[in-house]
Amino acid sequence: MENSTTTKQKIARLTVMQAGMWTLLVGGVIIGHQVIMGGEHGSASVNYLAGILWLLGLVGMLLTTGSVVARVEGREVIETEVLQKSADLQLINDLNYASNHGASMQDLLNILTRRTEKSFKGFGATVYLLSQDAQYLRMHTRINLSEFKQRQLEKLLGVNLPTEIRIPLSNGSMYRKILDHGEAQLITDPQNIQAMMGEFTDNKLMQKFLPRIFDILKIKSVMTMPLISQDEIIGVLDISSRRLYTHSDLHRMETIANHVTATLKQKRAEENLQYLATHDRLTGLPNRTFFQEYFTRAIGLASRRQQILALLFVDLDGFKEINDEYGHLVGDEVLKVVAQRLRACMRQSDMIARLGGDEFLLSLEALPTKEAALPVCKKILTSIRKEITIEGQTMKVSASVGVSLFPEDGKEYEVLLRHADAAMYKAKKAGKNRCEFYTSKR
Repeated sequence: MENSTTTKQKIARLTVMQAGMWTLLVGGVIIGHQVIMGGEHGSASVNYLAGILWLLGLVGMLLTTGSVVARVEGREVIETEVLQKSADLQLINDLNYASNHGASMQDLLNILTRRTEKSFKGFGATVYLLSQDAQYLRMHTRINLSEFKQRQLEKLLGVNLPTEIRIPLSNGSMYRKILDHGEAQLITDPQNIQAMMGEFTDNKLMQKFLPRIFDILKIKSVMTMPLISQDEIIGVLDISSRRLYTHSDLHRMETIANHVTATLKQKRAEENLQYLATHDRLTGLPNRTFFQEYFTRAIGLASRRQQILALLFVDLDGFKEINDEYGHLVGDEVLKVVAQRLRACMRQSDMIARLGGDEFLLSLEALPTKEAALPVCKKILTSIRKEITIEGQTMKVSASVGVSLFPEDGKEYEVLLRHADAAMYKAKKAGKNRCEFYTSKR
């Protein structure tokens, strides 16, 4: 029915245009004839009729021409909308395809931000995921800048761009309201943009330089979209632009967010299951299974590069007495503190895991000499020996550390683990609170 009506309208417009053209032609012929034959000899009524016909033809032509221009402009708008919807659908399909073919959560977020920037001709699309305690948002994607542009921006600012950004969700904050109400925000007012920047209170560097970044990039508007699936909050998607976004842009972004959030939720659930299978729930450290797989790969890498690799076996001294005196809940808190202290002793490239009970495993990679493991051991002993205060109770533990080295003490994980364990028992027999290297001598 709609197509039939449209066809009739087209026929009517074409008829009016053709009639206008013929009317202009007839009127022009009559007027031309009168001019050629001499206007003073022409009939006044004929001249009058020709003028009327010419004017009617002109009006008809103008009306139909205006209609054609409007239709061309309308067609351009429709074509733009079709291209936008096609790009949005492609983004959603690409995200689903990547998710179904083993892409990680980080991969999906990177696809989402890059494609969002392209679709909305924006800048700095960023995903902030909600923390487990729902107290802050944490940046999980970096600003999509080429290395050259990033260096230029950092040179202008005089500082390096941070790799870790957290936004506290304090009561009354803009991001808290967005998540509580589940409504997207379009921010075009400069004062509101400044207020949004003020929420980066957990990162003084961003709070100081974000206004300068926006000024340098000439940012005029920001869209902030909550990522919520079936009342479960995933996080927030932000995008900025040098142009003024409209509510039509906001509606498009909301449609995309509604589709992709379900994919992100599923991927997060999958990775949470994987995390639980490979990490210790109490301390958050990798578990025995994860460490074994990791250390086996590290052995292969060290073998190819002809490097020294150290396996440290850490067992706490006096932990059983703490459990007996203060209870297992306090004992758990002690283990958490020890895990944090062990992390602080390690390089970012090293690995630490909880083997079980009060036992921990540590991997030191790419050591220049076997003696290079000794300073790390001393640092661990000093750190763990410090007093621990829990629920008003002050207590102390120490550690015995055993060390085995690849390739000197073994070339397989199980062998190195057994030798590190033997060295640890040697440290306990020697008086505890010390480090011993494995030796085959009895």
